[in-house]
Amino acid sequence: MAVSGRAAAQKEPDPNWEYCGVKLTIHNIIIPVERLSPTPSQLDNMDPEMEINLRIVGCELIQDSGVLLKLPQVAMATAQVLYQRFFYSKSFVRHFYEHYAMACVFLAAKLEECPRRIRDIINVFHHMRQVREKKTPTPVMLDQSYTNLKNQIIKAERRVLKELGFCVHAKHPHKLVICYLQALGQESNAKFVQTAWNYMNDSLRTDLFVRYLPEAIACACIYLASCKLGIPLPRHPAWWELFTVDEESVREIALCLVRLYARPKANIAELEAELAKLRKSQVEAKEREIELKKVQNTNTADNTSDHSSVTLSPNALTAPKNPPVTSKGSSSNIVGDSNASVPDMTQSLPPNSILASALATAKAVAASITASKTGNASNAKVETEVNANSGPYSADTMEPDISSRDRLGGRARRASRPLDTREGSK
Repeated sequence: MAVSGRAAAQKEPDPNWEYCGVKLTIHNIIIPVERLSPTPSQLDNMDPEMEINLRIVGCELIQDSGVLLKLPQVAMATAQVLYQRFFYSKSFVRHFYEHYAMACVFLAAKLEECPRRIRDIINVFHHMRQVREKKTPTPVMLDQSYTNLKNQIIKAERRVLKELGFCVHAKHPHKLVICYLQALGQESNAKFVQTAWNYMNDSLRTDLFVRYLPEAIACACIYLASCKLGIPLPRHPAWWELFTVDEESVREIALCLVRLYARPKANIAELEAELAKLRKSQVEAKEREIELKKVQNTNTADNTSDHSSVTLSPNALTAPKNPPVTSKGSSSNIVGDSNASVPDMTQSLPPNSILASALATAKAVAASITASKTGNASNAKVETEVNANSGPYSADTMEPDISSRDRLGGRARRASRPLDTREGSK
């Protein structure tokens, strides 16, 4: 009984607990106003009109390829929405539009349960390019370029999923058009229904689906169809208020569609040439930036080495004015001139005199080398005394002495001959 009571207590929900996970709604795909301008493509110095043309061209390629692949309209609509959403996160300059159009078709076909092989998608886009360029249609060769293109499309699909946060759901307003026309009593007018449906398909070429809700787009398409066919609809109150849509949104969407029809058809070859120029200028700017960083790093390294190194001038290598060190038997004594001396390193030095002590040591070493070359006898005598008390190794042979008699005799002999025995004197 105790165990069952504990299990029941664990199953009871906490009234103060609130889930803070991921919330996915249709409002998630609506892009905020602050992200609409400037877009990533405009930040890469692309003209806004050129960006609009690339969006229209990409959506037209998706629509035409969907017809050749025999995809349902919902799959083509999903692909165009994914295409529009992706290029609000990435730039047309950095990502080739045709590859991502193919990737969106490939992904949308799987999302709408009508998958197509990636080889078929490549063949269709290859055929459309040949027709567009007025070339004789030829099949795609299964060579290394085909393999590279296939890998690029797969990577593009993954990048689309990553940038969209795997939130790829889309609510299309096509069904809403039929429902709204039924509510208005116009479902029997086939021409009215078909005209509104055509406006709906054309709106996919624009970015309306990532800026407005599907209800507003459906009302705008019905409004345009009624204006074109001259079919009156209720105005007092306005019929779109029945579907919780404001008049401002309807007019803005209708104006966007009218502007779409007024635009001249873009030349894809010219667009791709402009894209190549922008991409080349971007690569050159990146190379200049890398070179500038290298120069800055080199200058920083040179400045650091200049501050950390100590340079000694020839005038500084002179004998110090301190009294000579006379301690014997110390391994730290350095042979030098009679006027040269080495500061006592066993004494405590103030922090500011550490560098001065190092300079004095260097001066003493230089003076010692000068004295060894001149063959001064007094220096030889001092060195003999130091070597006699420095340990069991002889200064001449660097071999251990065996007996104290040989060590004394050797010391007497070395005292009677010059210091520079290494230059050949015997």
